[in-house]
Amino acid sequence: MAKKLSDILREWDGLTKKHREHLVKHKFSNKFAVVSKDIDGLLDDYKTYTKLVGEQGKVVDSIKLQVLAQAAALGKKLKARLIATKKEKEEGLASLDDFCKCITHESYEVDPKLLGKEWVELWKESKGKNKALNAILLDDSKMVPLLKKLADESRKYDGLAAKQGTANALLNRKTDLEIKPDIARNIKSLSKWEDRKAAEEVSAFLKNFEKTLNVVIF
Repeated sequence: MAKKLSDILREWDGLTKKHREHLVKHKFSNKFAVVSKDIDGLLDDYKTYTKLVGEQGKVVDSIKLQVLAQAAALGKKLKARLIATKKEKEEGLASLDDFCKCITHESYEVDPKLLGKEWVELWKESKGKNKALNAILLDDSKMVPLLKKLADESRKYDGLAAKQGTANALLNRKTDLEIKPDIARNIKSLSKWEDRKAAEEVSAFLKNFEKTLNVVIF
């Protein structure tokens, strides 16, 4: 089985020369072959972006873990704060836990790019409601840079995912809306060929080509 459609299309070039008289006479469509020449390139793009999306996803997940670790460190500082009341500690830890749930999606899902905004909201709320937590957050110098880095890397991820989606959409559109219908019409038209041997040879190629297309795409 050919790994690339371009490999099997070379066989079609030979068949077009061999059966040119019948192809012209019956106005056989060559659209499937013309469109298929773009598939290998699109498939390479899709595979490339799929790999990059996977790698970038690991980068984003790594930073999320660092954010969670920093939140845990702040929680430990809050627990150890001598001048904080029991209520301040409990409420502060609950607030940090709610923020962490935004990252782990245990709560409503929050776009990683917006976690910086969530942190600002947490800081604003602590300023008026929990002096102990507010003091801990004010003293922290790591969380904001981490959240900025997370936002930047998440934007890169979204950009790669968009390109992956575009390549995938083009693959499916060309395959399902242009190539397969053209192959089906061509196979149906072969019933009108007087030379049954030639018709069977072209039909066998088209069916094999469609099988190869399904393997390559899926």
